[in-house]
This record gives sequence, C-alpha cells and structure tokens, in this order.
Amino acid sequence: MLTGFLSSRVQPAVDTTGALRQGALMMGAMLVTGIVSAFVLKQDVNWDLQNYHFYNAWAFVHQRLGWDIAPAQLQTYHTPLLDLPFYAMVVVDWPPPLISFVMGLPAGIGVFFLGKILLVLFADVPRRERWLYAAIAFLIGITASGPVSQLGTTLIEWQGTVLVMIALWLVLKRSAEGALGWRTLVAAGLLCGMASGLKLTAAMYAVGLCAAVLLRRPVFRIGFRDALGFGLAVLVGLFLTLGPWMWTLYTHFDNPLFPYFNDVFRSPWWDEAPLFDRRFGPHTLLEWLGFPFRFFGYSSLFVTEVRFRDWRLGLLCVTAIGALITWSIRRVTKRDHVPPPPRPRPVWRVLTVFWCVSFALWTTMHFIYRYLLPLELLSGALLVYLLRSCVPSHSMPGATVVVAARTTVRYPRWWRRESSQHHFEVKISPPRWLASTTVMVAALAIFTVGYPEWWHREYSQHYFEVKVPPVAAHAVVLLVNDAPMAYVLPFFPPDGRFLGADNNFNDPRRHNRLEAEIAKIVREHDGPLYSLSFPAGANPEVLRAHQLGRIDGGCARVETNMVTSPIELCRLERIDGARTAPPQPPG
Repeated sequence: MLTGFLSSRVQPAVDTTGALRQGALMMGAMLVTGIVSAFVLKQDVNWDLQNYHFYNAWAFVHQRLGWDIAPAQLQTYHTPLLDLPFYAMVVVDWPPPLISFVMGLPAGIGVFFLGKILLVLFADVPRRERWLYAAIAFLIGITASGPVSQLGTTLIEWQGTVLVMIALWLVLKRSAEGALGWRTLVAAGLLCGMASGLKLTAAMYAVGLCAAVLLRRPVFRIGFRDALGFGLAVLVGLFLTLGPWMWTLYTHFDNPLFPYFNDVFRSPWWDEAPLFDRRFGPHTLLEWLGFPFRFFGYSSLFVTEVRFRDWRLGLLCVTAIGALITWSIRRVTKRDHVPPPPRPRPVWRVLTVFWCVSFALWTTMHFIYRYLLPLELLSGALLVYLLRSCVPSHSMPGATVVVAARTTVRYPRWWRRESSQHHFEVKISPPRWLASTTVMVAALAIFTVGYPEWWHREYSQHYFEVKVPPVAAHAVVLLVNDAPMAYVLPFFPPDGRFLGADNNFNDPRRHNRLEAEIAKIVREHDGPLYSLSFPAGANPEVLRAHQLGRIDGGCARVETNMVTSPIELCRLERIDGARTAPPQPPG
C-alpha cells in the first residue's frame, strides 16, 4: 500500500537527455541557416530594406512619426518592432557577415519545428518508411523558393513563420494524442496572434488554424468551443505585439491600422479605400484555370516582383487531382474482398484544413508569393500524403513482372526451386513503387526551382555606406518618386524634415489631409528645400505641382553601397519667384 501511495504521488521525471538532444538539434539547425545566410547568400540589400525596414526603426527610435510624412511610402506606417534588432546591429556597427548570420538564425527554429511536425504526421507509418517520407517531405519544404530566398533577409517572413510553425506543431501533437486541452489552445492562439501582430499578412494563418480547430470532430460539441478559445487567444496575442502601435496610429491618424481598412475607419488622412494590392495573381477565368501550372515555367510580376520558378503548387494540384480520381474509382469499383482505406488520421485533417483555408485567404487578399512561406515548408508533407493516398499499400496487391527467357540458364543445384507458371516472376510491392514515385516527385520539386533574387551583394566594410553632400540646416526634403530611398535619411542632418511627395501611397493629385499637410509644409516653409530622386531628374511635374523647380547647377549625388544609388539631391526654388532660394549646390 505504501508503495502504491508513493507511486501515485511521484511525478514523472523530466527527460533531461531528450530535452538536451532537442535543444542541440535546434541549435544545430540555427547554426546551419545562419552559416548559409552569411556565407552563401551574402549581404541582403532588398528593395524593402532600402525603402522602410531601416528607416522605420530609425524613425521610431527618434520619434519622427508626424514630423516626417510618408518618406518610406505606404510602408512608413508599418510596425517597426521586427526592424529594431537589425537596426540595433547596424547602429553599433556589427560586421555585415555577423548581421547576416544573426538574421538567418530564426529560420533554423522554423526548420526544426518543421521536422517535429513531420514526425507527428508520419507517426503511424512503419519506422523505415516513416523516416524516408519525413526526410523527403523535409527536403521538399526547406528547398522551396521562399524559405531559401528569404533566408537572412529583412523581409521578416521567417520570424512570423517560426511562431506559426510552433503553434501548428502544438495543435498537431495534441490532436494526435486525442484532445487539445485549453493550455494548447491558448498557447497556439497566442503564438498565431503574435505573428499576426508582427506582420498582418500572417493573420491568414491564424484564421487557417482556427478553421482546422473548428472542424475537428465532433464539430458542434468540441469544434466550436475550441475554436472560440483559440480565437480569443489570437486576439490577445495580436494586441500584445501590435496593440501599442495601433494606439499610436489611432492617436495620430484616427485609424489603428492606418492606412489599411480606411473604408471602415474613415480617417481624413487618407482616401476611404481598403488599400489592397491587386496587381498580382490571375484576373480572368482562363488565368484562374491555369494558375497553379504557371509555376512550371519562369514567372515574374504574376505573384511576385521578381523572376522565379517553383513546381510545388503545380505538383500539389496534379497529385490532388490524381488522389481525387483514385478515390472516385475506388468508390465506383468497390469490391467486397478489398477492405476500404482507413479514414485519415486527425492530424492530416488538421493540416489539410489549415493549408487549404490559409491558401484560399492568400488568393483572396494578397497573391504575393513570398507570404506563402509556411505553406511552402509544408508542401512536401502534403505531396507525400497525396501520393500515399493514390496508392494505399494495404489494399493493393503486388504487381507481378513476368520475364520470358528463351535460353536455358545453368545455376547450382541449391538455387533450384519448385516449378512455377513462368520462368521468372518478380513481385514489386506497392510500398517500393510508392517510395520510388515519391523520390521522383521530390526530385522534380527540388531540382527545378529557380530561386528569386531579392538583391544581395558582396559584403561592404559597413552595412550602409552613405555619403551625403552638405545639407543646409532645417531643410525640407521631398522624395519625388517611388524608388526606395528612405534608407539614406538617417544619414541626413537630424533637424531635416522628409516628405513623400509622390510614391505608392501619395501624390499631388489626391485630396486628403496627408497630401494637404505636405502642401502646407512646402508652402509655409521659410528654409531650404531639396528633392531626392532616383534616377536623376525624375518627376519634375511633382515639383511643379508644389510650384517648385530644381535649381540649375544645384544638384549633387548621394553615393551609397545599395542598389538604389546614386540618388540625386537637388536644391529647389519656387518657380513663382517668391522666396527664391540662392542658387548654390548642396555639395
């Protein structure tokens, strides 16, 4: 009795060895992704970095919201939270290779949890096949165009992806064990909400996972309750990471998501429009029908700004059609002696709903391919699952290959066997056929990728090397076109004021408070006026709209180590003759 009493009170020991092994694996994955980022991809100089990732963090630290107006275009008003670590490393002048290494570390965490997800998904497969299929799915996922091309960049898709992958692993792991539990729901919801707050495009994954939780059986007894708890946790996570910035935007612009959803919030600072980028994706019925197959060839300006090729979506579509045809044939030609295939495990239902709902939201809201990073990582798992659905090994007899031999083969007596119907019979089991097919499909997915180039370069001595000509004190600087130029602004005198006069968000033709404020600042400013443009001489009509013009001989070049360089800096004069600036160059 005493032994039984004590054993009932003793808690299971913590698996210290297992925890250390898991930690070592994750650290190893982080080390690999950091090294690849630093020594293979080199220094990231992507368009968004030049436009807003560096500027936004600097502006946040120096409290320039409201002082500058849209110099980083629409993205001026994105939360700077994820940009602060990169900004800090640049400010303390870390070597660029070290910065690239650190920026690649989050991907290692995401890759580690991808592996854990795959082991949960293939847990019911025999050991040898489990490791084979998990390895194939893993390789397909980590070699996709998005995960590789965005490694170590400031595009900040990997950071949110890590949180989404951890949340998905929690839900899958507990689903495999039978019940989610409120702790799992709260943790997964918080993680998805935090990812959404760090970058709003990740909200589609929160909705996708919520749908997967909702559709767990029984839906009405468990699904609705669990989905409600998950959804509330998502909101809490969202407000943890985005709440302070939402309040800042609301106090400045009367819209907590400014300038998005301004058709709802009706801020006077911008047009009453939803502000979705509709440039990308199919627009006609024919384009929709061929949409997944366009990725079999190189594509640019269809779902992304740069040229790339990735067969994964097309292969998923083909295998899904094959699985549907196979299922239909089995339904029509059902035989009594062949047992029906078992229902898919709950974890596969969760993954499929999550993937499909998230993808559907992506097609509705974005159609920008680099936002698909979590789904790209999981594409290998779905491909393997669909291939296994086409050929279930439990219900398909082995194929027999008959080889007819015309000559007599002499072999030792101990090789002989009882006579058979054919001279040679070679039986090929479905698992081997399936494994071979899976390897072939994996090779097609992996070796046909044409990776997008988000702009990298060889390392410089400093991450940003910017040479700004002398600029007069208390200057107002107009950025007169939509080239990514805001990265040079932290190198200007801090008493300057920077205005986005014409870009992807604002131009002189608009009639809102933001444009009116820019016009007022230009009109009432008594100090020096400058323009920034790339290429040189761009958009003189924007300056004319503000009754300004470039002074002859008053231009100089801002030299940098970025792609957008050199940038033209010009002294401006008022073309109506009033308060004309003296004709002196800025350098």
